[in-house]
Amino acid sequence: MRPGEIFLAQFPFGDVPGLKLRPVLLLTGAIGSIPEVLVAYISSVVPSQSLASDVLIDPAPNFIPRI
Repeated sequence: MRPGEIFLAQFPFGDVPGLKLRPVLLLTGAIGSIPEVLVAYISSVVPSQSLASDVLIDPAPNFIPRI
């Protein structure tokens, strides 16, 4: 696992039991004696009020995903 890679991580639903797989961007490699990583949550939902820490990415109009 290297910074810049995208992984699926389990996140809690919020106020209900259970976990959901969501994409995250790996910001660091393993840290500490019990390996932990720092990630950034990825979402396609744009909130009506963004935070100062939000990074909005405008996809290129000719973007074609590689499969």
